[in-house]
Amino acid sequence: MDGPERGRFAAIVPGGGHPVPTSVFEHDPFELDLDPLFGFGLDRLLDGIAVIIAETSG
Repeated sequence: MDGPERGRFAAIVPGGGHPVPTSVFEHDPFELDLDPLFGFGLDRLLDGIAVIIAETSG
């Protein structure tokens, strides 16, 4: 984790109160790619909306 990500992580987990995530995320080269997580969540959301539309339209 480099650059702004390191600063954001330090702001989220100050003071070493969470040793396990800190030890995982501080090891290089660790890259947190949020695109797959966003895609997964969006797919679930759209599936739910499709069910609601199907139930109410017919």
